[in-house]
Amino acid sequence: MDDYQEKLIKLYAKNSVEKISANPLLLEETFGIKLNDLAQVWGFSADQERIQKLKVKVEERSNEFTVDARRQIIVALQILLEMAMFPEVDVAIKMDIMQALFLHMFESWSAQQVKHFTFVCELLKEWDSYFISYTNHNAMVVNDKYKAVIRRNFPRETIKAYREKYNLLAEAIFGQLRKSNLNRGFFDRQNIKAGDDLDGTITPAASKTFAFIQLVQPETFMAAPDRDNWCFKEYQAFLGANSAQLQSRQEYTELFDKRFKAVLAGDGEEDIIPPILPKPFIAWKERIFDKAHHIALPNDPDGFEKAMRDVAYAIADLHNQILSSVPA
Repeated sequence: MDDYQEKLIKLYAKNSVEKISANPLLLEETFGIKLNDLAQVWGFSADQERIQKLKVKVEERSNEFTVDARRQIIVALQILLEMAMFPEVDVAIKMDIMQALFLHMFESWSAQQVKHFTFVCELLKEWDSYFISYTNHNAMVVNDKYKAVIRRNFPRETIKAYREKYNLLAEAIFGQLRKSNLNRGFFDRQNIKAGDDLDGTITPAASKTFAFIQLVQPETFMAAPDRDNWCFKEYQAFLGANSAQLQSRQEYTELFDKRFKAVLAGDGEEDIIPPILPKPFIAWKERIFDKAHHIALPNDPDGFEKAMRDVAYAIADLHNQILSSVPA
């Protein structure tokens, strides 16, 4: 951030837009040069306009800010969350400016509170709301099982063309989440192929997500010497990243545990798990059925849509729980 941008941000952090508009000499005092000369600085007018508009957004919600530091941080992060969820042009730049505005507006926050605010800001800027893990293996089986759901979600031509090749239930999950305005999500329609760059493609996406959603069906646990189990690899990538992220942030352990969300294409464990599992899969299975809150997907369209709304609410609630976990 340029020095003059930092000075502009500090000026708007400490003064209302109305006051600065009524007293343009404040700009001259801040920069030590005449307004006409300021206007000639490349990018100055555009930056001033952008910062002013962002400060207006803050002022529109001024009644939500109280003298309580925790409340100030929660409201500030809610504003940033909304920017991340419904991004405009140059959203990354705007979020950086908004973050700096808040830090200069509320200088009474403790070091631990600033640490939380900064950490969550980075999550909001870099993370998706969800990552959908699934398999296309034996796609027609799950597509036939959820035939009524798929018929409601896709035109007949699409079903005919793709029912044997692609997991349309996973695609329907993605579509329902987008209907809930969860627009920032990772969904690879063709699924990762053997030989693709797992570390370069999947690990970053599975690491930077508020919720790791895994569609669990019998094919999820299939093991074969000639075929990688990508669901397991994706789960391992998520698990490893989650552990690394908590190395110096143990206070988020309980919340980060909720990031794993299993949706079952079946009624329960007996309907999904094969009689024999490879040993590495056992802990994974236990996480799905014993430790995580999982949800069974009904195969009737209305029930499916209700279940997906529940998943969307859970993801939204997780966002809010993480940003609201402000230290005293």
